[in-house]
Amino acid sequence: MLNSPAIEALIQYKWNVDPKRLSYFRSFYNYTDLLAFLVPLTASINQLKNISEKDSGGTTWDLSFSIIVIFLHMLSELRVFKAFCKYVTIIIHIIVEIRVFFVIFALGILSFTVAIQHVLRGCPSKGGIDGVGCQNLNSTEFQYNFYDAITSTYFIMGGRYDDVDNELSKSPNAPLQALLIIYFFFVVILMLNVLIALIHGGFNQGDGTWRLVWLENRLRYVESAEEMTYHIQTKDWFPREIYYTATKEQVSEYEDKVLKKKGDIEDNIEKRIKDALKERLSEHQKQSENHMDSQFEKLMSIVTKAEILSKNDEGHPEARINATKESSTASGERDDEEDAVIVTTHVSEVLESTGPSSSGSSQQAHLSEDGVGGNNELQQLRALIGDLAKQQEDSHQHSLQLEKMLTQVLQTLKKED
Repeated sequence: MLNSPAIEALIQYKWNVDPKRLSYFRSFYNYTDLLAFLVPLTASINQLKNISEKDSGGTTWDLSFSIIVIFLHMLSELRVFKAFCKYVTIIIHIIVEIRVFFVIFALGILSFTVAIQHVLRGCPSKGGIDGVGCQNLNSTEFQYNFYDAITSTYFIMGGRYDDVDNELSKSPNAPLQALLIIYFFFVVILMLNVLIALIHGGFNQGDGTWRLVWLENRLRYVESAEEMTYHIQTKDWFPREIYYTATKEQVSEYEDKVLKKKGDIEDNIEKRIKDALKERLSEHQKQSENHMDSQFEKLMSIVTKAEILSKNDEGHPEARINATKESSTASGERDDEEDAVIVTTHVSEVLESTGPSSSGSSQQAHLSEDGVGGNNELQQLRALIGDLAKQQEDSHQHSLQLEKMLTQVLQTLKKED
């Protein structure tokens, strides 16, 4: 269970935190926590100032906003309860989802405010076309103050036309009517429908993750209890299990990263194993070739001494040995291993023709002249031939074992993938 990629993803998601990231300011809860402290503090300072100076003209609106901020902070704290967490999480996700939309919407309201002000209070020139001048600039009921004009434009979207009702009743006033038609299409129809679509997306996202948020908020209280300095006497106060939460997308992303990293490591291991086995095989082949060369030279020295067995016999196998070696040396197509095989074969024929089972007066004469020394050389020759053949067979078997080992390692790595 501990080797599951999902468990690894949860642990890494909880504990692997980049210190360079300002993760504190990414949480909506932290903003409400700060505002719940700063706004009431500012309002209290302002209220104390009004009391000390006995300023009857002081404002108290900041205390009103403090109540709203404290209420929002209370909603954030209520996420520890399962019944409240679902709806509070959905609201927070919707606000986060449409935060960019607020900027675009505000720019739209601002642009239409300036346009309406220009239509109602614009003057073609200082003296006017007829010389009378722009004397009726303040005859309109639309707000002259820029802040009030923005609020009036915003409330037009809700159906309050008091500020432009007189101008719309005048005839003709086609520019204002055309501007309001564009305003209703852009703000009321287009922007509000986009807002509804974004709210729907935020609702789905919050509805899918609110259980994780609920567990995280409960875990926050558990962690705060664990960090207390005094000893808690209550039995079963702490849970036996700590839950680490992550969404499906986060787990899937972490699994892809782990699998990619695992694949890179396995490719590196496979390459290193191949290189090590190839290097070991090359060293073994080199050692085998050196050993076979030394045995071949020793064998050839003994064969040279054994020339007395067939010195004057043109049809003797020794002649075939020399002829074969000369032909292979002249052609240059055989390597040392092939020469060793050829010499081994023909020297075996020499031993068979000169062994105890051979007949003929010339061979017996030579053996009688050599005596014990000749028999010892023949025995050494047979031993070297057997050793050479054994070394050749061992080298071949070892090469097959290394190749088999490499194949098994590669198959094991593929099965693990």
